[in-house]
Amino acid sequence: AHIADYGKFPEHEVLYNPKNPKQGEEAEIFTALVQFKEYIVSKGYRLDIASIDLGNWLSTVEKYLGAHGKDWPCRVFGSRGRANNMYRVPKSALMSKEHMYLSPYRSGVKVITHNACRLRERMQKSFLLSMGIPQGITLFGQPMEHSTLAEHILAETLAEIREGRHGLEYLWEVKGINDLCDAVV
Repeated sequence: AHIADYGKFPEHEVLYNPKNPKQGEEAEIFTALVQFKEYIVSKGYRLDIASIDLGNWLSTVEKYLGAHGKDWPCRVFGSRGRANNMYRVPKSALMSKEHMYLSPYRSGVKVITHNACRLRERMQKSFLLSMGIPQGITLFGQPMEHSTLAEHILAETLAEIREGRHGLEYLWEVKGINDLCDAVV
């Protein structure tokens, strides 16, 4: 994978500020997504795929993708993770690859659902590989520019994998803010 850019947008620590009386949560997130697409275009990034984490704002992102998904210069999907023991590929999946599948959501918006545990484990191991090797991750820029990303990735470590009622259970130990780790996964 090649990571062209990352961060919380627009350039502040929280996507939604509940103290901002001008807009509600949905309007602020919707506006940030519109601005983010403009940012991607202005930087000249040539992306094949972009994904937007559905997080706690599933209906907001779904509305945005329904209204503006076709305006992007690449394919854009909603993205959501499932723990390994909750991950199942449904019959309605449009396509399936190792640890992820694409399916239509309620409004017909296409959503990538991934096995968050398996991909998080793979992502952390990918940084141990040399740049350009298959299964590796490439970052651009100077190493110190990525110190925040590194802190977020290292904030979460795999403590244990055990057999559960519905398959393997991954137990993660979180020791700090891991938002950017989730974004990379």
